[in-house]
Amino acid sequence: MTILSNDNITVSSSYVRFSDLTINVNATISISSGAQIRAWLAGVTTSLVLNGTINGSGQLVNDSRLNLSGSGTFASSIKVWVANVLNINSMTLEFANEFKLNSNCYINTGSNVTFSGTVFSTSAVNRLINVGTLTISTSNFFTTGSGNASQILECNNYNPSNSNVIYTISGELPVSQDGFHDLTINGTVTSSSNFNITGNFTNSGSFSSLN
Repeated sequence: MTILSNDNITVSSSYVRFSDLTINVNATISISSGAQIRAWLAGVTTSLVLNGTINGSGQLVNDSRLNLSGSGTFASSIKVWVANVLNINSMTLEFANEFKLNSNCYINTGSNVTFSGTVFSTSAVNRLINVGTLTISTSNFFTTGSGNASQILECNNYNPSNSNVIYTISGELPVSQDGFHDLTINGTVTSSSNFNITGNFTNSGSFSSLN
């Protein structure tokens, strides 16, 4: 299904399912509060090519594996529920509201993903795997829910030469379970955990170890 340029589709209640959805440039899907759009097709990897905008205050849910790509945006009030494997492919994207991890999420090479809302997992066995650029602009990064960053975040296992983490705020650094390849800090940052860096460490703020 394709949402054409200048079209505006509203999901006002309950949910709408899709298997392959393309949202063209200047096209919009508006999801009302309490409503959802759900990627679902049994046994199949679904796709969302987002070149327009998803706005409103509802939720995107992937019940099936989902490949997410394109040049578009999510509104700051949209919530995301990763209920199955999510691949973010070559996107520059910000998640500014609730991001719930109930499976694995891959930030793949060429992607630049910013989290500025609340990020949490329903289980410590879920994984957020970064082989692109991950910018953490929230203090609510795996501080609630089940499992913390040192259990869930992976940055150095799959293709570490492309993995970059940027921590833009002040506070306790969320440490990946396998360390970092490239790490940049921009605030006044502390760490009470040991971690390794296999690439470059850029300190544009200040860093102190509490360990």
